[in-house]
This record gives sequence, C-alpha cells and structure tokens, in this order.
Amino acid sequence: MKRPALVPSLRSLYFSFLFFGGLIACGPPAPDHLPVEKEEPLRSTEELRADLQSDDWQKRSEAVLDIHKQGERAFEADLLRLLESDASPAVRQIAALTLADWQSRKAVPIIVKLLSRPEIAPGVTVDATFMLDALYRMPDASGA
Repeated sequence: MKRPALVPSLRSLYFSFLFFGGLIACGPPAPDHLPVEKEEPLRSTEELRADLQSDDWQKRSEAVLDIHKQGERAFEADLLRLLESDASPAVRQIAALTLADWQSRKAVPIIVKLLSRPEIAPGVTVDATFMLDALYRMPDASGA
C-alpha cells in the first residue's frame, strides 16, 4: 500500500531537521566574553587649561572634547571665549556644541552671529551645520 504524497515519512522529517537545523547553527561560536572598553584617565583642570591656551588647534579641540566628556562646567567662560574668537573653525564648532549641550544661553547670540557671518578669517568659515545643530539642542533659543 502506497502512502499519500503529502504525508512525509519520519525519515524525511529527520533529514530535513538535520539539514535545516544545521544551517541555523552554522557560523563561528559565540564569544565567551564581551570586549572591555579601556577608560582613559580624566585630565586635570591644569592640563585642560594649558591645552586651551595652546597654539595647536588640535590640542585646543581635544581639550574642549575632554571638558565636555568630563562635564567641567567651570570652563564655560573659556568656551564662550573660544566660540567667539578662536582662529580655528573646528574649535569654535566643538565649543558651540558643548555649550549647547550645557544649555548655555550666553552662547546663543554668538552662534547666531556666526550663522549670519560665518567667515572668521579670509577664506576660513565656520560650518553652519554645526551652528544650527547647536541652536537645535537649546531648549528655547529665542528666549536668549
């Protein structure tokens, strides 16, 4: 007696399970542990202040990033000064975003000024995208 074609045999189910089950479990084994991120030590305020006074724009921008990461709000006046008068557009842009994250309303007029006149030196301009992003991060930039 023949079986109906739609009823699979146990043998075909077994081989199907082995085949498709093997495809699901293919690939490298799962890692035993997750990678550990190495935390960098915090920089002292003296180091940060020295780097903010550096002639190298990269040191100044790294100092601003570290100030932001460490939440050193005591540097707000220094960041406002950098935002208004630094020769590097990168330093000004990072300072603007840091001050915006801190909700510093004192930064709003400076950011608006940089939006209306982005050229800080002949041929050197601040990217308006950063300034708009900084204004967007403020809770109510119109109230400044």
